[in-house]
Amino acid sequence: MVRALITGVFATLSLAAVTAAQAVTAASGLTQTQPDHAFASKYCRIEYTAEREADARELAADADDSLDRMSSELAPLDPHLMDDFDCTIVQLGSPEPGLASDGQSHTDSWNGGQRFRIFVLARSSTSPSSRTIVKEPKDGDYVHKNIADELSSVLLERVTRAKGRGWHFQNAPDWFVQGIEGYFGLTHSTAHSRDVTLPKYIALVQSHPEQIRVANGIRVENPYIGGLVLVTFLYDVYGSERMNVLLMSPKQTFDQAFSENFGEMDSLRNRYTEWIAAEHLPSPAK
Repeated sequence: MVRALITGVFATLSLAAVTAAQAVTAASGLTQTQPDHAFASKYCRIEYTAEREADARELAADADDSLDRMSSELAPLDPHLMDDFDCTIVQLGSPEPGLASDGQSHTDSWNGGQRFRIFVLARSSTSPSSRTIVKEPKDGDYVHKNIADELSSVLLERVTRAKGRGWHFQNAPDWFVQGIEGYFGLTHSTAHSRDVTLPKYIALVQSHPEQIRVANGIRVENPYIGGLVLVTFLYDVYGSERMNVLLMSPKQTFDQAFSENFGEMDSLRNRYTEWIAAEHLPSPAK
């Protein structure tokens, strides 16, 4: 796998240079539209089919933009976060079960997130009638949010592994893993995702309060909805510094780290109840 060492320009690679990666892709179970072209962006290698090159260039720009933002935010937790960063994004021209569709992406990761491969569906292959859970089109904002979501998973795993001891990201409960990935995806992609889409998720939980229950522990019905909103609450009310303390905790389990960081569940429940009852108005929809 080729690492991108250039900044600000794309380097087109020869067909021969993608042969090894194609073998890996084939081993993943792809049956059609296997990428036959590749180029390097600032951070990642992008593999794609020739007829979807415009999508691939847009995807690369989105990935680099989100990685710039997320790595800058997380760098104080791990100054070597982007060292040995080996990223490949495989853009498929049509849906592949278990790998990529207009509602699914997939990430394979090795060596604690040092080497990873993300499968996504090309934007132009998404059905124009397809909508997100908050009834938005799966357009450029969605594509950018989606790749940021997948990339955040790798960065957060690297951060929690680099601290030496303590819980690791992928061992956290599903509501936290999916919730913070979704939060990073929405807040580190486009202004629309941050200012319009995120408040829609909060409104969805406001109308379905059963999504989140804070009592003797935390229970989340759908981690992609309730988890996202609960993590948003934690960032809004407790702040990024407090969340960073959680990520860097040396406690062996997430539950131990969470309890030490946020204290009694009664206090957390009261603050959540107050927060979710408030207005979180989206900016004017585009």
